[in-house]
Amino acid sequence: MLITNEAQRSAFIAKANKVDLSKKSWLFEAKPFEPKRSDSQNRLLNLWYTEIGKQSGNGFSYERNFYKFTYGAPILVRDNQEFAEFYGELVANLEHEMCIQAIQFIQVSSIMKVKQFTEYLNNIDQNSIERGFHLSKPDDIYFQAMGIK
Repeated sequence: MLITNEAQRSAFIAKANKVDLSKKSWLFEAKPFEPKRSDSQNRLLNLWYTEIGKQSGNGFSYERNFYKFTYGAPILVRDNQEFAEFYGELVANLEHEMCIQAIQFIQVSSIMKVKQFTEYLNNIDQNSIERGFHLSKPDDIYFQAMGIK
């Protein structure tokens, strides 16, 4: 149950008070709510990979791997010690182009939280501008993907 105000908290407590403890134990858990990545973020990312791949001539797969390695992995390195150790081993043992090829087998954007993913999208957008590419920003997915209301 998502609780965002006092009325919802009271409703939860009322439900918890009605639980019959005479026959079995119950587990109630409270943790901060963290929204999952949205479909709009996934759609926007794949649209951009496709557009950049066409404009660069390198194709979807190369550009996806390039951005995962160049911009996505460093976000995870900064925020996740275990990933940082793995990434350190990867770059220590492979040449740059081999790292870009190898990253296709490693989860990057799929393990990002919403805020990390938004940062990743912003980095891709900025880099595409620097590379002289134009990216579509359809209103129906762009504003939602970027967390703009």
